[in-house]
Amino acid sequence: MINNLKNKICQKDVNIPCKIHLIEHNILNHEINDEGYRYQRINFRSVYDTLILCKSIYIVQPSRNIIKELCENKYVRNHFNKTNVLLDDFKNECSKQAKFFRFWLNNPGLNHIRIRFLKSSFFLQHITNRFFFILTNRNYGHDLWNNRYRIIAIIKTKF
Repeated sequence: MINNLKNKICQKDVNIPCKIHLIEHNILNHEINDEGYRYQRINFRSVYDTLILCKSIYIVQPSRNIIKELCENKYVRNHFNKTNVLLDDFKNECSKQAKFFRFWLNNPGLNHIRIRFLKSSFFLQHITNRFFFILTNRNYGHDLWNNRYRIIAIIKTKF
């Protein structure tokens, strides 16, 4: 965080993170918040924004290897691995999973089954964690029983 503040850009009395941190924030937003890492999805808005920010740095500093600097983070490395399959603009030395991503892109039916399986397994893990509360907390079990129709409808949408 301190490093982010040292590299900020001040424009019209407004502090803006430097472009490297904007790239990192853009990638982490998709990979973590939008679950791109969990389901191995590609968000084209995120890819486009990353591409534009990287190109703006390359114009000023053509010899700088931004991707290599950022690939220390596993989420950022995963993002560049996925985008490297689709775009030649990102020359990624740390891409070792191209076959994996190409397989899922070429087999959308299998990818759909894989994502359904992942969602179901995460949901079942969540349910088993909640089962402990049903056994130990009487109020939780009582509220669960009172809202059973709503909860059953939610469970049906998950499967």
